[in-house]
Amino acid sequence: MNVGRMNTEDGAKYCEIGEDYVAIIEGDVFSESHDVGPRCHLKGIELLMPIQPSKLLVVLGAFPGARTLEEARVQPPKFAAKLISSMIANHEAVVIPSWVESGIFAEPEIAVVIAKLVKDASVEEASASIFGYTAFNDVTLLDAIWNGGDYLKAKSLDTFGAIGSWVTTDVTEKEIEAGLSLRAFVNDEVVHEGNTKFFTHSVAETVSTASRLCTLFPGDLISLGTPPNPAPIDRGDTVRIEVESVGSVISPVK
Repeated sequence: MNVGRMNTEDGAKYCEIGEDYVAIIEGDVFSESHDVGPRCHLKGIELLMPIQPSKLLVVLGAFPGARTLEEARVQPPKFAAKLISSMIANHEAVVIPSWVESGIFAEPEIAVVIAKLVKDASVEEASASIFGYTAFNDVTLLDAIWNGGDYLKAKSLDTFGAIGSWVTTDVTEKEIEAGLSLRAFVNDEVVHEGNTKFFTHSVAETVSTASRLCTLFPGDLISLGTPPNPAPIDRGDTVRIEVESVGSVISPVK
């Protein structure tokens, strides 16, 4: 199932999104006991950001890089946080501040969405807490990291977190471990790509580690990291992030 949120006369509602339809979800979307209402045509429906997280974490160094896998796995996953105010929906613009001259990069990532409260979870408990996955563009001002290690400035500027229109609940951890492609396009040209089979840690290991740092709530996002050597973007570009079997997110850059 692809789960998103839509505007209705009664406010924002969770919905099931099909190829050409939407259907409002009644009840707790994160529970298996929710109901799905009648379908209506997708045309003319305003889709919103698919979830409303209390927090958004991004994994740093998710790929071994120059290290061997064994060397990389010695250290647990590391994280940075993006402020919720950085999040934008599919087709909204990434806005580069006037004081930034260069050093903005698109980072294609798959993000895991949490389904229930998780704290100090084992790997098995973490696996059971997963709701689904979505496409994510972890837009980053890398100059701020290279020149002073300022991750807040690098990761959390307004509009620097673009999320796809839905969360897919059908993709499994095994599929991610087997390998899903991550690709970034700038003006329809592939500029950066990688594959989830090269992740240093499994999704469940990552969620488990994050849960020891902070309590995770239903709807929280952990973006699982980008392949090495991301591509720069600039004003006037159109960026598309594609995650195999999950979806995409498109952002004009202004």
